[in-house]
Amino acid sequence: MRVLSLAWIVVISGVDTWYTVFDGLPAIALERNPLVTWILLVGGLPGFTMCKLIGTSVVVYSLCEMSRREWFWCGTVTTVLCMVQSLVLMSYLPRWM
Repeated sequence: MRVLSLAWIVVISGVDTWYTVFDGLPAIALERNPLVTWILLVGGLPGFTMCKLIGTSVVVYSLCEMSRREWFWCGTVTTVLCMVQSLVLMSYLPRWM
């Protein structure tokens, strides 16, 4: 597996987490996902940030294990995850323009 793919996933996840912390309380009022709303109500912003960190860690670990075991679908899964992270990055483009 390519290190750049993992770096792309981690960096975009970091940017997403940064904006989550930066936006803070307004994000809680606008959130529509019931699971995220529950996490924000129970654990607050620190709990949600921890869940994002754990999720990213699980994804990176899983991709490393898939690559190490030479799993057939590793390239496909990595490509799809990089595409999803690219969509997350594109959602922030209006802020930068």
